[in-house]
Amino acid sequence: TKLHTMQSVSKSFTAAAIAIAIKKGHIPSINEKVMAYLDEYESVTPDIRRDAMTIKDVLTMTTGILWDELSMPYTDTSSTCVKMEATNDWVKFVVDQPMAFDPGKQWEYSSGATMLLSHIIKEATGEDLAKYLEKNLFNALGIKDYFWKHIPTGLTDAEGGLYLTPRDLAKFGYLYLNNGNWDGEQILPKNWVKLNTEKYFNTLWPAFKYGYQWWLIPYGENQITMLASGLGGQRMLVIPELNIVAVFTGWNVYDTPALDSWMAMHKLINAVLK
Repeated sequence: TKLHTMQSVSKSFTAAAIAIAIKKGHIPSINEKVMAYLDEYESVTPDIRRDAMTIKDVLTMTTGILWDELSMPYTDTSSTCVKMEATNDWVKFVVDQPMAFDPGKQWEYSSGATMLLSHIIKEATGEDLAKYLEKNLFNALGIKDYFWKHIPTGLTDAEGGLYLTPRDLAKFGYLYLNNGNWDGEQILPKNWVKLNTEKYFNTLWPAFKYGYQWWLIPYGENQITMLASGLGGQRMLVIPELNIVAVFTGWNVYDTPALDSWMAMHKLINAVLK
């Protein structure tokens, strides 16, 4: 019943905001150019490749922006993500990073990419991400108790700032389990969940794919399990073929001796299936 940090599980909620904005006509499609929503920002590293970046590229973390987040712990000040969070305007920091390759070609995990989505929602809808999701998602799901952190400019911390109860997190998973439908109301576009599990990119790990701000992993013989994952053991598995949503929250970071969240979830799911 207590609010718990979602960390990067927040990213999956941010993708849902993009889906809702498309359904409501606030954003034409995921093929829209990102820089069209960033008129106020002029990069200190001009590159024509940046202008080609689409919302889809941001959703799938294939922006082409030079970024190094997974090769070191979040305590390392050389992490691009840590550097971003030390600035006043996180969006400006992301836009100022040099391009490393063409958008849509190579996957690179980037919390900065998700911050671009937060800005896009505000520009496209006129509402802050937190308020937009409250009106168009949380109210429908009966999520009343939550908290979103904001960055110094006032923008919602879309990449890791959400706090929810585990039960309310499970509601979000159930929405995806039911292809974006909640009690007869189609909240997400009908094909959104299907696209999320089909239009994916390979990551650093062969078994892990990446869709629209969701990880895609095998569970047993199942190849389309959706995973929302955050630092410290925040996990939510959505397994359509088994009709299961499994949620785990904790704070097992930096080798703290504790029950591994993966082990716990597998034990839980296996017990349910027996």
